[in-house]
Amino acid sequence: SIATANKKMLDLLKSGKLIKEKIKTNEDKYVDKLNEIHKFIKQHGKKIIYSWGASQPTFAKAKDKIRQGKKVGLTCVVPTRWALDMMGIDPSGFYGKDSHFTKYSDKMKKYLKKITKGSGVGCTLKEAVDKKLLKKGDILTFKDCTHTATYTGNKYNAFDGGTAAEDKGYDKVGIIVDYSTSKWKNKKINEILRWKV
Repeated sequence: SIATANKKMLDLLKSGKLIKEKIKTNEDKYVDKLNEIHKFIKQHGKKIIYSWGASQPTFAKAKDKIRQGKKVGLTCVVPTRWALDMMGIDPSGFYGKDSHFTKYSDKMKKYLKKITKGSGVGCTLKEAVDKKLLKKGDILTFKDCTHTATYTGNKYNAFDGGTAAEDKGYDKVGIIVDYSTSKWKNKKINEILRWKV
């Protein structure tokens, strides 16, 4: 009955066992999607190659290709683009070219704000993490290069489908790369896209 259910809820509340479910933010949802991609890539790493030409426009299409026994290409930005697509944001043409984001669309502006100074800009990822200047889900581009990665929110790790992951083997590292030891460890952050509250 409703009375019995209410009593159970009251008893749980009094005992401290009724914990309010945490409402997930956009950054939580986005990182969850990247973690889903990471686990799949790590599981099927033997079928992943470093290639823009062999990449797929969506994660769903990539999974279909792999299930057909075909190889799928990744670059640094591909997992980010897949996760943005899964968030309902068109990622066409989006990547960090020559240190700046391309195709920072009006739809992106509704969800993400661009940071071009302070908050980790000018620091390496490790420096920014040590100074607590990065947030989980921050999408990063770097000075003096064409490269895109997303901060995981955990230690010095970034989601990166590029050569840094390929060098170690996708089946071993997936797309999570430790930026304190990777080839990008000395690269300075140039721009950040941060999820709005």
